[in-house]
Amino acid sequence: MNTIAKFTLALILFAAVSCTPVSAETKAPVKAGPVSGIFSSLLQKMQQITLADLKAANALALAHNNQLGSQCWTAWIAFIEEEQQASTGPDGKPVQLPSPHLIYDVEKVFDLLQALHPTSKLSVACAAFKNAATSATVPLPLP
Repeated sequence: MNTIAKFTLALILFAAVSCTPVSAETKAPVKAGPVSGIFSSLLQKMQQITLADLKAANALALAHNNQLGSQCWTAWIAFIEEEQQASTGPDGKPVQLPSPHLIYDVEKVFDLLQALHPTSKLSVACAAFKNAATSATVPLPLP
């Protein structure tokens, strides 16, 4: 998997796992030029990806007998659910993080990097889907 794909998947997963959308009230806008504007727009779109969206995509893949897609979406769903379970207390409510929570964030990034390792369950589950998608003769439209 190339570096751009890994970075994109990492951002998607981080946005989905964090379940905390960035809002204009809590974050100052980035004012560093056109590249940061593109990045900011991409990040906002990725934060809209939810577990429900992944489950809907999986249901669609299953309905169309798309085993490659279903295998990948199922792996993403399992990873995100594991992350959410690890962040839930015995009472079933999300664990309140201290402020700041830098070490927690470092662990989240490390977990994500491990999940994207070429031999991880997630990478293996999505490899065939990625290969099929990248070898398609019809170019995929960019958002």
